[in-house]
Amino acid sequence: MSNPVDESIAQLWGQQFAMYSNVGGTAILLWDYCLTIPFEVEHVWGRKWEVTRVVFTVSRYLPFIASGMTCYAIKNRNDNNCLTFDTVSYILHAVGIIFAEALLLLRTWAMWQRSRKILISLLAVGSSFFVCALTLTTTVSVNTPSDTNSPFTNNPSGCQFQISRSYFFQYVFPMVFEIILQVMNSLKKFRDYRGVQSLALKTLYWDGMWYMFWIILVSVVNITLLTTAPIAYSDSMETYQLVIHSILACRIFFNLRETDRREHNGETESSIPLTTYSFRTQSPTQQPERVPVCSVHCRTVCASQPHPRR
Repeated sequence: MSNPVDESIAQLWGQQFAMYSNVGGTAILLWDYCLTIPFEVEHVWGRKWEVTRVVFTVSRYLPFIASGMTCYAIKNRNDNNCLTFDTVSYILHAVGIIFAEALLLLRTWAMWQRSRKILISLLAVGSSFFVCALTLTTTVSVNTPSDTNSPFTNNPSGCQFQISRSYFFQYVFPMVFEIILQVMNSLKKFRDYRGVQSLALKTLYWDGMWYMFWIILVSVVNITLLTTAPIAYSDSMETYQLVIHSILACRIFFNLRETDRREHNGETESSIPLTTYSFRTQSPTQQPERVPVCSVHCRTVCASQPHPRR
């Protein structure tokens, strides 16, 4: 049987590690923002406010508020009831991830020719996953044998820097949704665009796949921590989950905009047609334009190139 004093010291060290880890995640967010702000100025500022820009703006800037609240919580923990503060922080983290997922969803919608059926199906799946994750998190209790002796297992004040193990449901469902998106992208790429040479298609698929890999990897790390590590480490990757989703989803956005600019200026050759793409819902009387693939948010005229085989 472990010494209670040693157990408490180990748990306190784990909690301290979780605090520093979250501060590190906030630093990464600030560092990436400094690196990518020129792309935002070039490709976003001054453009018309529409659905895509709203989604981008929320997924880009809400993490600063959410991660800032996490850093504030690290500095100002006390014995008072801080349940309200934690609830607001949790909601902001969740909304930030949801909007980052929306950017990834729009990328898949682009590859599937803005199909209304695909959009409705993905929104339905995403919404059902969100409801399932929220329901399971609030109704299912997840514990490990090591939690029995942990001084942080029962926390009536809600002021310990940790989260419940049941939060792993909120990482599982987004991860499954991201895998579904990537499978759909791969299916479209290798079924309809096999052999097609295009920088737009490469950016839309290969760069996106690489970023999705890292997003999913962070989710796996979070799930592993929540299900196997001591409870004091449970909050170690919370900020990273939000930050990585925001950073990589926005980088996919910037890469697509930059690719469109290069093809529009004739810096690269495209073997597939490009079309104006703004993610606006078409009117009932307007028929969707049949094109094989779209560079997201393109402002170019369609090139007279043959369609890939269907």
